[in-house]
Amino acid sequence: MDKLFNAARFGEKLKKYRLKKHLSQMELAEKIDLQTSSASHLENGTPKLTEPLCNCYK
Repeated sequence: MDKLFNAARFGEKLKKYRLKKHLSQMELAEKIDLQTSSASHLENGTPKLTEPLCNCYK
C-alpha cells in the first residue's frame, strides 16, 4: 500500500529536526536551497513543493 504524503506530519518532523539542530528557519532554508517563507510553509503543513524537492524523498 502506497503511503500518501502527510504535509502536517512532515512539517512537525522538519520543525523538530530544525530545533534539535538549533537552526533558524532562515538557516534551514539556506541549507535546503529554499526561501525562508517556503521553509515556514513546510513546517506549517502548507507546502508549495517543487518537483525537485519532491523527488528527493522518493
